[in-house]
Amino acid sequence: MKQKNGGQGFTLVEVMIVMAIIIILAAFAVPAVREALPNYRLRSLSYDILASLQRAKGLAVQNNQNMDVCFFADRFEIQPDLTSGDCNETPIASNNYSNYGNSMLGFPGVVVKQCGAATVDWDGNVPSQSSITNSNATAISFSPRGTASSDSIFFENGEAVADNNICYGITTINTGAVKIRKYVPCTANNKTCWIE
Repeated sequence: MKQKNGGQGFTLVEVMIVMAIIIILAAFAVPAVREALPNYRLRSLSYDILASLQRAKGLAVQNNQNMDVCFFADRFEIQPDLTSGDCNETPIASNNYSNYGNSMLGFPGVVVKQCGAATVDWDGNVPSQSSITNSNATAISFSPRGTASSDSIFFENGEAVADNNICYGITTINTGAVKIRKYVPCTANNKTCWIE
């Protein structure tokens, strides 16, 4: 008795059809991922800064010494505050903005005092513009009692299109509390565009 081939496996045509479907789906998915990636990196940066601020607060209390989180044009650092917040001490920890992807490099305003599209902050105030460079750093300080200097730092993804320009604001208040807020461009263009 002769056995017939059971027809196991795929034909070349079936494989080609599946490959065509995968290529078509990838063509739609890749632009969406490329558009979302800078925002995911920015969110990661914001939460790493939040963790650094909490760490600096803990170190200030633990060591009974003022601690600073210093923001430079290309990095942020945790430093002991030995000379009134000048950000010239040996860092305890440092993190470069370039660690959050190449899309962060080369954009003016990776660290800014005002989000490009935001005309007001979450309190309805116009944020003051201040340039941060490697020689002119901004510091948020924590005291041994856990209190902090009241300040805000803003980070944006540097998108050229204002509608895609996502911004995170990280704020400390005198009690030592730290908050993150996200600015999403909206038609109102006021404090309601900020999300906690």
